[in-house]
Amino acid sequence: MQNQWRFCFKCSALFYNGYAYRGEYGRCPYDYIWGHTAAGYDFAIPVSAYT
Repeated sequence: MQNQWRFCFKCSALFYNGYAYRGEYGRCPYDYIWGHTAAGYDFAIPVSAYT
């Protein structure tokens, strides 16, 4: 399981929030300047391999 998956209330998509401590939130198609904004729960997604 990989945690730190969050819901972005701007674009309504899940994004990986594991690098938030570095200020990196990924590109949000709704707000490409500031990036995703987390809302709600921290989701854990099953993964078969890390690449």
